[in-house]
Amino acid sequence: MKRLMTAAAALTASAGYCVGDVLQANPGPANNGGSANWAMFFDLEAIASPITVTHLTTANTGAAGAGFQVEVFVRDGSALGGPVTAGPGSSLAGWTSLGIANATQGATANGISELIDIPDISVSPGQVRGVALRFTTVGPRYVTGTVLTTYQDSNLKMVTGDVRSAPFTTTGSYFSPRLYVGALTYELGGATGACCLASGASNCIVTTASGCTTLGGTYNGDGSTCATANCPPLPTGACCRNDGTCDVVTQNQCTTTGGTYAGNNVSCAAANCPPAGACCFFSTCSTLTSAACTAQGGAWLGAGSACGSCPTPYAETGDAGDLPATAQNVNGSGTLIGITGTLTTTDADMFKIDL
Repeated sequence: MKRLMTAAAALTASAGYCVGDVLQANPGPANNGGSANWAMFFDLEAIASPITVTHLTTANTGAAGAGFQVEVFVRDGSALGGPVTAGPGSSLAGWTSLGIANATQGATANGISELIDIPDISVSPGQVRGVALRFTTVGPRYVTGTVLTTYQDSNLKMVTGDVRSAPFTTTGSYFSPRLYVGALTYELGGATGACCLASGASNCIVTTASGCTTLGGTYNGDGSTCATANCPPLPTGACCRNDGTCDVVTQNQCTTTGGTYAGNNVSCAAANCPPAGACCFFSTCSTLTSAACTAQGGAWLGAGSACGSCPTPYAETGDAGDLPATAQNVNGSGTLIGITGTLTTTDADMFKIDL
């Protein structure tokens, strides 16, 4: 990451600093926003020369002068598209986290941040570089658009944008188009090459030499490509699943699909994955580990138990009383997974449960 100085919309030289260009996206003010851990998605394309984006400003929900963080993710190919259950932003597959940048809100609450020194984003001519910014502590703010919008100068093009409330999952909400409010600061001519990685979603990305070093990778030289770099495959290991099964995959493939990674080169036989058993819900049952069952609010019957052994909900007899003195006793033993009865609108039934 390189230091840049800006003054308002113009960049001025100062001894000891390198001066870059600025691509202004939507100037704002933002008219909508999200919450902490939401992410904004947009695409970058270099027009003729390699580009390195080094800094940015972004609208957010922070109080004036408040500190927050932004995690920067990139992928080869577009970041845009939905719905919430599909599209590049619905999974970490293909994404690489470049790191987390510390940020400070500007002088106006819900306004635009001060200049943020981000991990370098490298963009080569002819390449679409998808970018995601995941906010912590604060949420992103943006302009609600009617179409995806392009902001472009003679060097760099930005297409914006999408927003997800639960990025890299198939849950939450997906909003598009949402226009990025802020600006990108970049440098021209930054040489890029293939960077071999030992972890993450991919074993190779194209970035600058310094960007590769930041990621702990091996740089293959300026102008090199992933197609010719011959990077070694990502290591694999046992992945313990919530249903008690185990398979051997990469760490990224395991954790992004809800598994627990046991370590590189660990076999399933040596992983000692927790056993599964019946996890009983009100009217359904799943085979899960104890931890997964508890997390989902179920009643776990023990290792190796079958769903056929789930108890049935207690059935109300008649109409239970409305007051403690007339409450109906719930007869039975073991796990109580629910009560069925004749509760209707404005009705109140009470039950006594002995523990």
